[in-house]
Amino acid sequence: VLTGIRYPPRHARDFDVRPLAAVAASHAGPGGTLFGYPDLRLAYDFYLERPAGELATIARVRRMLARPEPGHVLITSRGRWQELSAEAPPSWRVLAAHTLDGREVVVVGSPPP
Repeated sequence: VLTGIRYPPRHARDFDVRPLAAVAASHAGPGGTLFGYPDLRLAYDFYLERPAGELATIARVRRMLARPEPGHVLITSRGRWQELSAEAPPSWRVLAAHTLDGREVVVVGSPPP
């Protein structure tokens, strides 16, 4: 019973994607495209108010990063972004970072639309 009572507030605190979703949606604008690598929680779709695509392979992420388009947004872990950023054009930049359950997640954007 105690676990059931304490779980919702703890989950809401530890997995609050709202700050990241707000930055991603704002940067993408109505015509932008949002991606997650390797996956995104369904909560992102809810708070983004549109579905986000998932780039399941590193090759797909590299292709997307190589061709920055206005309004493209990638949501991934800080560690993955550090690996990918060395290959990405400098126009990609971290727009926001937030810790979710002990893991830092970043929103990375291409040039604004």
